[in-house]
Amino acid sequence: MPYESMALNRLLSATASERVTPAGVPLAIAETCVAVLTAAVNVITNCSYRTRPDAVGGAFVAAGALGAAVYTVRTNLRGIDDRAFVASVEQRVGDPTATGDDAIATIHSQLADAVDNE
Repeated sequence: MPYESMALNRLLSATASERVTPAGVPLAIAETCVAVLTAAVNVITNCSYRTRPDAVGGAFVAAGALGAAVYTVRTNLRGIDDRAFVASVEQRVGDPTATGDDAIATIHSQLADAVDNE
């Protein structure tokens, strides 16, 4: 599934309260970025040295978008009074951040290995 469709599906499958908050859209973006980073790890592992720069570049763009989306979610949550909802979203945004960090660490490790082996 194209990643823009994933973001739209995540947004549309969100609860009504998630969609109407300022956290809904950036949260869907963050979760989609994680999917891109997870796929990038696989692509970078299995691609040729000629296509690796494109895959790595895409992964770094996704990592930047993930960071921006998470920052936006956390900033926008400050204006929401429903503490239970805020706690739920904070938990969800913590998962993409950790997964994204793991993916980037794996990519950096793969790049170091690739440079050593080429």
